[in-house]
Amino acid sequence: MMKIAYLTDSSISINSDDKFLNNEDVFFIPLHIIIDDVDYLDDGKYDREQLIQDVFKAKKASTSQPSPGEVKILLDDIKAKGFDVLVCACLGSGLSGTQNVIYSVAIESKLTIVNLDSRGAGPMQVAALKMFKKELATGLSLSDVQAKVQHMLDVSNCYALVDNLNYLQKGGRISLASAKFGTLLKIKPLVMCNKEMNGRVVPYDKVRTRSKALIRLVETSFKDIDEDSEYDVAIGEFDAKEDSKILKNIINEMHPNVKVEIMDLCFAIGVHTGPNTLVLFTIRKI
Repeated sequence: MMKIAYLTDSSISINSDDKFLNNEDVFFIPLHIIIDDVDYLDDGKYDREQLIQDVFKAKKASTSQPSPGEVKILLDDIKAKGFDVLVCACLGSGLSGTQNVIYSVAIESKLTIVNLDSRGAGPMQVAALKMFKKELATGLSLSDVQAKVQHMLDVSNCYALVDNLNYLQKGGRISLASAKFGTLLKIKPLVMCNKEMNGRVVPYDKVRTRSKALIRLVETSFKDIDEDSEYDVAIGEFDAKEDSKILKNIINEMHPNVKVEIMDLCFAIGVHTGPNTLVLFTIRKI
């Protein structure tokens, strides 16, 4: 009988109180936060608000995926605990190479690995692992469950509102021309990340004021949602606590039957999007 482990990275928000994440078969690999050449593990063992301010004050801030050596240590531990199958849902492949590193090390370690491309971050990763475990319990094969969960991720979306495009450009997520265009017009850019964009961050709209941008963010996120379908909705905030509450109120006014969760947005996203970042996740229930 297969013994299955579930693996994700710290972009799920390491301090999440979701009970699923505390199960003995769920494992984490921390990403790295690099501030002026000082390397911090994104393991939740820090003062979040202070570290956010350190990021914005820094001359240079970035993030990086775990090294193959770090991944091997974790996978060796997983194997030692008797697991022989690894189901992996990390930061989307268009945003990070973490999933590729884990896949390569797993193959070398003779672990069967099932990769799920979250196409995004945070709640999309958690939803994928939860659904995989639930569907597997129905007796479906690994490959059938993988296909079903990947479809759920492919029809889910994350849209974001950022203050400007400079941070995304510095991190190599968008072109210099796109960043300059947004800055010159003094607009509030909205960006998207989903299957349609191959999991990459792509600017898709521009709005003149923050208040109008919040409304547009909701309109865009819900425009393709079928009223007969069920979705989980989450707001990820990075240095935008007050605006996250305003955004939740807008959603509740426009879509009163939708339950909305507010969560911390991970550093792996926030470092590259800058202050006052809001990400709106709509995750399809299948």
